[in-house]
Amino acid sequence: MFNLPTLITEDSLIKSMNIEALVLNPVAKGVGSLVVLSSDSATEKIVKIYAVEETGNENEYIVGFKLFESAFEDEKYAQEFIEYLPSMSAIELLFVTYDLSNEFTMH
Repeated sequence: MFNLPTLITEDSLIKSMNIEALVLNPVAKGVGSLVVLSSDSATEKIVKIYAVEETGNENEYIVGFKLFESAFEDEKYAQEFIEYLPSMSAIELLFVTYDLSNEFTMH
């Protein structure tokens, strides 16, 4: 069972979002990412990822800056993204987040 971490932040919106995952960096001890899910509308789900740092107290983290934010059509797609996130490479993340409505041109 996932124990909810204690979050130290001045952003009250973060505390109202659903915490989906806390991914700690296995190489750089004490730092990681907090993955939260919120609703912007009845259908759109927003996944946000914040940098976190351990405070030294058990299961307590200082929430830092936002690393990532993306909207998904529905919760199913958002949850699939969240589940795949820890094993995703940087290039895969770029492709997933690239808005296909923008035209790509080589200069």
